[in-house]
Amino acid sequence: MTVTTTANALIQLHADPPLRGRVLSVCFLVLLGGTPVGAPLVGLVPDALGARFTLGLGGGVSLITALALSVWFASRTRGGVRGPARAPVTSSTGTPVRPRRQRRPDL
Repeated sequence: MTVTTTANALIQLHADPPLRGRVLSVCFLVLLGGTPVGAPLVGLVPDALGARFTLGLGGGVSLITALALSVWFASRTRGGVRGPARAPVTSSTGTPVRPRRQRRPDL
């Protein structure tokens, strides 16, 4: 439920406003329309290969996906994807001003 809600919110926040309805319709088509195709496959694999192998296969696919995404995110952050450069804050005399540290409230 959390994954679906997060995906829905991200799609609505990042889609261009004129295309938002179309993007959401394609997302729900894939999400809900894939069930009639995927459900028989999910039942066919353990029937043919056994439950243990199917669980191992699912774990292996999840592990490979997590490692691939980790490498992708790491290479993307090391590659220098950064926000716009900010001008230093200066006082009226032109000397740099250090920003104040915000105090954290006691928990």
